[in-house]
Amino acid sequence: TGDAAKTFDKGTSVDANNPLNFIGLAESALFLKNTAKAQEYIAKAKALLPSKQNKIKMPKDEQATAYVKIAEAYVMSLSNDTAVIFSSLRQAEKLNPKDINIYLVEGDAYFYLLNDGSNAIKNYNQAFKIDPKSPAAQLRIGRLWVRSKNYADGLTAYKLVVQLDATYAPAYKELGFLNAQLGNANDAKQNFQKFLELSSGNTDAQMQYINTLFELKDFAEVAKQAQNALTTNTNNVDLYRALAYANYETGKYTEAKEALETFLKKASDESIRPSDYAYLGRSYAKLKQDTIAGNFLMKAYSLDSVRVEYLSEAAVSFTNAKAYPKAIEAYKKKLATPFKTIQDYYYLGTAYYSTQQFAQADSTFTTLIEKVPTYIGGYLWKARSLSMTDPDSKTGAALAAYQTLLEKTQAEADKNKVERKEAYSYMNYYYFV
Repeated sequence: TGDAAKTFDKGTSVDANNPLNFIGLAESALFLKNTAKAQEYIAKAKALLPSKQNKIKMPKDEQATAYVKIAEAYVMSLSNDTAVIFSSLRQAEKLNPKDINIYLVEGDAYFYLLNDGSNAIKNYNQAFKIDPKSPAAQLRIGRLWVRSKNYADGLTAYKLVVQLDATYAPAYKELGFLNAQLGNANDAKQNFQKFLELSSGNTDAQMQYINTLFELKDFAEVAKQAQNALTTNTNNVDLYRALAYANYETGKYTEAKEALETFLKKASDESIRPSDYAYLGRSYAKLKQDTIAGNFLMKAYSLDSVRVEYLSEAAVSFTNAKAYPKAIEAYKKKLATPFKTIQDYYYLGTAYYSTQQFAQADSTFTTLIEKVPTYIGGYLWKARSLSMTDPDSKTGAALAAYQTLLEKTQAEADKNKVERKEAYSYMNYYYFV
């Protein structure tokens, strides 16, 4: 939007009598939600058009184009001022009723601003009637069908666009999106490749293709396309993100880490997502650098507390690194969420045990037993935790717990013979001592 505004601003200097430059500035202002500034530019544009007060000579078709562009500025920026939109279009219609853009923009207004499919298609059909060779009209009809989940008619409409004009790039983009949605992966890729071919050098087109490849889970092709795009455009930081995610998904963890670190150096703070830190953490985890992995996953969670799986992954990484205090912190945070699991209690208890916080371990395993009375592991680890508070077995701190373990495993003694052997060993030693 900023670049567009600069272009139109320069245009007003070069050609001060061209109303389209002021309309372009108005559209940029509308995208920035500066309605007052937009109205100021529209007024300047209209002052350059013929009227009862302005005895300016200008062909009617050029006048009509200006009014269509005014309406289009409001539609494209999703500024819901239908009074301006429809009055501008009616003025254009008086000047040049055969201009199909009048009906395309009016259809777009009904489609995008008023959610009125009936009037939208009525206008698109009128445009198509005026110019049966117009790919733009048929493309919009296809979009309308797709939006209403009538995918078969949408596909038919898009294919008709290609028949009308085999070089019309937007048709291949829409076909790519629709085929991806329908699970036609090969067709989707072929459509996007054609779209890229017809949109040579268009970075947005490359990113749209890459995003669709992600949806299709074709990560190898994502990496290939991102790498190719980076050879000519190293300033697009999103390409580094795409390359990193794709490398991770294809098992190239060192490359994923390097691409993400490059991305984080180049990206602005507001463009960084929690998932960027999560993928970096996961890459470090795969490279067995678990403490660093856990730290990045915790950072990801701090930025998106809905994604509790980041806590689980961080806790696992910290446990693998034997950084138990950090693992305990992660599990405690997880247990404070509505998404806690039974396994979280178990792993928190074992982390407490590993740091010799045996009272906390006992308390955690007691809670686990209350929640799942049939889980033998809870009784075993409760007994172990209590036994460690009495390492010489003088007080019998774990005696009752091991007796309970024997009771709970009696029905399936053979299955739990290892646990029962441990219980008897403790009891024998206690009574012997």
